[in-house]
Amino acid sequence: MISLSSVPSQVTSVDSFPGLSTEEIGSLLDLMQWQRGKCDCRDPLTSISHLHRSLHQQACRAYARRLGTVVVLKGDKLTLANGDFRTSAQVVPESVRTIDSIEHVPLSVFLMLECYADGISEQSEALIDQLRTQAMMLLTQLGSLGLTEDLTARQAELLATTVQFLDDVLTCGRLDADIVASFVMQSNPLLEQNQADVSRLMFAAFDDQLSLWKSTFTEFDWEHLRAVVVQDQSERRERIAVEYFLRLHRSNEGESHVYVEVADDVEQALLQLRRSAFASNPAEEFSPFHG
Repeated sequence: MISLSSVPSQVTSVDSFPGLSTEEIGSLLDLMQWQRGKCDCRDPLTSISHLHRSLHQQACRAYARRLGTVVVLKGDKLTLANGDFRTSAQVVPESVRTIDSIEHVPLSVFLMLECYADGISEQSEALIDQLRTQAMMLLTQLGSLGLTEDLTARQAELLATTVQFLDDVLTCGRLDADIVASFVMQSNPLLEQNQADVSRLMFAAFDDQLSLWKSTFTEFDWEHLRAVVVQDQSERRERIAVEYFLRLHRSNEGESHVYVEVADDVEQALLQLRRSAFASNPAEEFSPFHG
């Protein structure tokens, strides 16, 4: 059992803590901060605060070992984690990335509607003409981008609709309400069809990768798989990933453990998951979680 009396009067090395594990030594150093002189153990308020932090860290580490198998989606990469084990794979299909890039053309138009609502200047016209030029270049390259025939035809229609809208704006010299309404009516159904295809492609990619990894899961792990979606990607991909893992849990008749976290990397995402999962521990009914 670790107690304050375990701490020697002089801390010089790990040998100062005979019989304690490295983890216990770290907890004690965090607790008392002897070497930095920031803790006065004669102050019970300070001591109990450090004791709470130490126990909290140990509890998080212990709970993390019980989390089981976790998959983390960050950007284009899906990572499988269990304890210290990690393996990753690129899961976002090239066709999805291509569609995302093509859609930047009509989506830029929607941004333009906000930027130039009060009128179009000469500088604005130059930017509109540049966007039109980029759309035309994409139109000529669509056949070489590796999309299926149906996807290629739809992207061509979407780009052509956008180019026509930009031509009309440059000719008119303003964002005419009828021209805008016509563009929205023509482009929205195409964008919605893209959304459906991107969801289908992403779901298939997740299925394929998890099928490869499934042999490493126990039945319990599979039914209680936790998924973390890191908020560093497009809102659409985030929404699709969350929907996929929620459906996966329902199909497995397992509990739903899907988390959306803000993190710089996979390890930080796992740390956030541990905190989120630990915070929902039934014991929290009596002991509020403090991060």
